[in-house]
Amino acid sequence: MLFAAGDLRRYAGENKMKQSRMCFLLVIAFLLSGCMALVPQGYVPITSQKDENFYVKYDEFKDVSFVRHKYFFGIYADEPIAIYEVKDKNLRVVFKYHGSDWIFFENVTLINSSGNKSVFEFKTYDKTTDVGSGGIVYESIDLYLSDSEAKKILNTLSAPGNKKVRLSGKYYKDYVLDSPKILALTQIIDHYFNSK
Repeated sequence: MLFAAGDLRRYAGENKMKQSRMCFLLVIAFLLSGCMALVPQGYVPITSQKDENFYVKYDEFKDVSFVRHKYFFGIYADEPIAIYEVKDKNLRVVFKYHGSDWIFFENVTLINSSGNKSVFEFKTYDKTTDVGSGGIVYESIDLYLSDSEAKKILNTLSAPGNKKVRLSGKYYKDYVLDSPKILALTQIIDHYFNSK
């Protein structure tokens, strides 16, 4: 079978288009698979409802269960704020930063459009810090959250308007909390108080 020069170029062009489409579809499939929350090993839904938001993991060595909202699994694991429940005991709040520069944060302020604030202060040596591949720095702290602090956060998040978090120390980093994040935070606090 013989092809004219124009036919070969057209065939080669069509083949490249097919390859480009295939690469595009593979990239989209990869990105979409990363958007789905993967439930970490050991966590099971609290109920058998299809759209369950809460997952529990039992630690047999500590004889305690941890309850997390599914929002904080998967790609959302690096959020600046997360709240989880130590079942039948208390709430914990985790503040995290990762970036190319250290900020050495020692306090965190959660604020809403009305100016209501929740402030957390701690010593730098209580934090976990690390340098990852590519020079990415990590700073995080996991704190006990009293019932009164949880209610204050709930009130701050429940007010209309924007909500922001500032991690500050030697330097600072601001984050705007989006609606899904706010919903997940308020739901885990509500779940804690409703299960007491």
